[in-house]
Parts: sequence; C-alpha cells; structure tokens
Amino acid sequence: MAVTGDALLTGDDVAGILRVSKATLARWRVLGTGPGYVKKQGRILYRAETVEKFVTSKERTKTRGTDAG
Repeated sequence: MAVTGDALLTGDDVAGILRVSKATLARWRVLGTGPGYVKKQGRILYRAETVEKFVTSKERTKTRGTDAG
C-alpha cells in the first residue's frame, strides 16, 4: 500500500485494496471479521495501518493439508 498509517480510507478505497465488494466489507463489519473501522460524522472509515495489518494477518506460507514435493 502506498498510503501512510494515519490516512483514513473510504469503503471504496478498502474494497479496491482488498479486491472485494463494498457489500462484503459491510458483511464483515456485521460479523466482526474484517478490518477495524471508525465511524466519523456518520461515515465509515478505515485506518490505512489497520487495513495493512488485516492483510498481513491473512498471509499464508503454505496451503493447509498439502505436502511439499
């Protein structure tokens, strides 16, 4: 990501970064499974640092149940 950690991103921004729909972001908010967000003046915003940590937490080095080789 090319934004600073303090930057606030819109749902459109985050949906583009994560390559998901805004509806998916909304569902994740309800389920509590997506990146953390803040509500400011009625708008839902995401801190860039929080989105980056969310992406990092989803990184995997191996597919479950497969052997190398």
